[in-house]
Amino acid sequence: MAKKKIETTEQTAEVAQEAPKKRSTKKVKAELSAEQGVVILACINENFLEKLNKLAEKEGIKVVLTNEQVIYDYVAQQNGGVDETARMTAFLKDERNRKFAYEHASELYRILTGQRNHVSYKYADTFEFSKAQLVKQTTLSWKKAEEMLNTLQVFGFVKRLEKKDVFKFYFEPKDICENILKDVSFSVEGLNFEIQRYKGAVESAGYEDAEKEKVLEKFKKELEKNVVF
Repeated sequence: MAKKKIETTEQTAEVAQEAPKKRSTKKVKAELSAEQGVVILACINENFLEKLNKLAEKEGIKVVLTNEQVIYDYVAQQNGGVDETARMTAFLKDERNRKFAYEHASELYRILTGQRNHVSYKYADTFEFSKAQLVKQTTLSWKKAEEMLNTLQVFGFVKRLEKKDVFKFYFEPKDICENILKDVSFSVEGLNFEIQRYKGAVESAGYEDAEKEKVLEKFKKELEKNVVF
């Protein structure tokens, strides 16, 4: 019996040697390079973004949001072209953009006025600053300073003056509305001039009265279609 037991043990050992080694099913997470550890995207779907952030966190990946304007541009292109009015409307209605503009206007005003704590915006519209000051007292280049001022002007926080590269800040809501209204009035004056310029050209083009009336009527309808209130 003892001999038989030994033979059985030897046979078992031989089978064990011949059997393939069992592979581990445990996944080993590969190390990510710096580039692989970042995802840059534009997203305005908050629910999807929340799920994506949770997944990225598990994988050790950082999600960086870029300018969401690329979304509006892409959708506009798919629909036959970029609608500048729709794009600007979406930009202005986005409270995140307005908040961004306000925060930067506040910070620039604080720097330019030399205030540190408890910044006062009272009488802010009585102070005038130059773009040269802005570049000198911040890290903005001339190009970036111009872009920043244009953005702040769109939201009414900055008024560009007739003097070259001179501007002032507005922070009171009613003052901001009045500031933008002045820009609208100025633009309307320019539009009225262009309208009269076109009408004068039509008048001297030699159209018959009936044809001239049709041309001007078409022009009027085109204006009404493109002016969005």
